[in-house]
Amino acid sequence: MKRVLRQGVIVAFDNDWETFTVNSANRKITRAIANYWCDSFASGWIGRYMPQLFKESGLRVAQIMPRTLVIQELELANKVFDVFQTVETTQAELVSKQDAEAWIEEL
Repeated sequence: MKRVLRQGVIVAFDNDWETFTVNSANRKITRAIANYWCDSFASGWIGRYMPQLFKESGLRVAQIMPRTLVIQELELANKVFDVFQTVETTQAELVSKQDAEAWIEEL
């Protein structure tokens, strides 16, 4: 971006998937699924790395504006975040089928 930008402003956006949260009473299963989700990305923490990466490349970081997306409908969350598939994959690797099903049922 720096090489292409001669003058002006760069607006960049990316996610820090470690901040993905779910309202569930089962913290252990929620943490396992959320961490699995974050770790499924090549750089699940890129959102937190960007300001430093920009500074290291010589860009001036003028403003950082964190945003929170709140989704309260499970079907929409599934469309946006592929929740059911993530739980199924997590279940195959980290949590029991019974725990995964109970977690989805709670949501």
